[in-house]
Amino acid sequence: MANPPSPGSPFDTPPPGYGPPPPVKGPAPVTLPPRNPVITALVAAAILVLLIAGATVVGFQLLRDGGDPGTDPVDLRQPLLVQQVARVQPPPCPAGTLRETAGTECFTLEPGGMTVRRLEEIRLVPPGPQGPDWAIALTLTRADAAIFGKLTTRAMTADSGTAANRIAMVVGDVVVSAPVVTGAITGGQVQISGRFDRPAAERLIERLTGRSPS
Repeated sequence: MANPPSPGSPFDTPPPGYGPPPPVKGPAPVTLPPRNPVITALVAAAILVLLIAGATVVGFQLLRDGGDPGTDPVDLRQPLLVQQVARVQPPPCPAGTLRETAGTECFTLEPGGMTVRRLEEIRLVPPGPQGPDWAIALTLTRADAAIFGKLTTRAMTADSGTAANRIAMVVGDVVVSAPVVTGAITGGQVQISGRFDRPAAERLIERLTGRSPS
């Protein structure tokens, strides 16, 4: 017959068929709780955090100058023009107007506006609560953010329901987005949405930056 487990055995109670353990002389041994489950749980939690962080990086691909995320601003290969809209009419687009990407509207723009040649950040935004389409998020430089804030303030305070409530974002003589401005945007965070699927959004980023976001 096998000997009963010695003091400090991991068994809490003797296996069936064994009598009570012999009395122990001196102080009762102290059994420390096993550490491996706690370490395993911490490691698993760390792996989960890394997986979540990885999913975020994949979903929000950053593009910066030199291809190194989180280092330098992006110098645009093709500038982004931002102007207040003066008039909108259906096609065919007459001379002096700019067509919208889908070809459903023709825009006459107010003079002035701004030309964006550098961004702090540009990234893809996948479909989410804002809608089923892809978008492009831009972070303007501090100087451009101030100008953009004044431009959106002017559009917001124009007569409600008119074309002047809209600002046009133009790339290469094509209006890629012309949202209605409902509030001044002073923080430099801008989103371009134009019913893009992912390939269309990637092509626009490549057109602006000269690099693919893949």
